[in-house]
Amino acid sequence: HKLFVNGGEDVVCLGFETPETLGGIESGVQIEGTDYAGGSLSIWRNANDDAGGYLQLGKSRGTAVNSDTIVQDGTDRAHPIASIRAAVDGTPGNNDMPGRIEFMTTADGGTTLTERARIDSSGRMLVGLTSASGNASAKLQARGTGASAAVFDRTNDGVVVGFKRNGS
Repeated sequence: HKLFVNGGEDVVCLGFETPETLGGIESGVQIEGTDYAGGSLSIWRNANDDAGGYLQLGKSRGTAVNSDTIVQDGTDRAHPIASIRAAVDGTPGNNDMPGRIEFMTTADGGTTLTERARIDSSGRMLVGLTSASGNASAKLQARGTGASAAVFDRTNDGVVVGFKRNGS
């Protein structure tokens, strides 16, 4: 069976019939296969912009499905806590699709997502930045509040570690 719905356990299985437990958790939707197509999940978005599909994660203290009990106080779950997004990162061409992964969280006291880190199409890990700054070849760049930053880079001569504060 390609699609199996186990109503007794509230599990949807794609590619198999018997729900599996992984790390003590029996997920509500499970996909299993013996090749890339059979063991994959595709989230696709069609729009005239750079945004791709989203994977959103949430949390509620509710004890039943659709119980909108906020984790500590409040009355709704209309505000996301975290998101992982894929987006186009450059100019696509024929058989050329540069991409990035963005990691977003909501700050304490906030209600909207803010990008915290990304892996861009060049393989750079940017933390607190949305584009490379300074030495664009550095594979890991981080910026904190108040314009403080840490840059880690590898050159032919060794490893370079730089720390900056207030642009100096």
